[in-house]
Amino acid sequence: MPRSAGFSADTRAMAVLRHATTDRLALGGALLAMLGAAAFGYALNAWAMQDFGPLPDPMIPRTVLGGMTMIVIGMQILFTGFVLGILEIPKTSLSIGLAMLTNELPDPVGATPPPERGVEGGP
Repeated sequence: MPRSAGFSADTRAMAVLRHATTDRLALGGALLAMLGAAAFGYALNAWAMQDFGPLPDPMIPRTVLGGMTMIVIGMQILFTGFVLGILEIPKTSLSIGLAMLTNELPDPVGATPPPERGVEGGP
């Protein structure tokens, strides 16, 4: 029995999933990664001002650590948005896509089959 069997459809997790769309997660992840890159760039610039020597300010390594952490978390959020977007694809769409890949699509309703060779002007 799955763990989620006891939860109702209106839990806080379901509310979060309704608002956490692929677009929002991708945008949020990209913004967080850019903010982290900006913090990392600031720390790199401060270190360059010291001629890449010893750092007298202990905040610069902390800024590097915070910036790199924001970059990694932002990328994880971005890719999580894409995975959730893939999981939201209805199963019928997946089966149609698989049938298209394997050329096993059923004939459309009302379609006439192609004429056989040697019949009605065929070679």
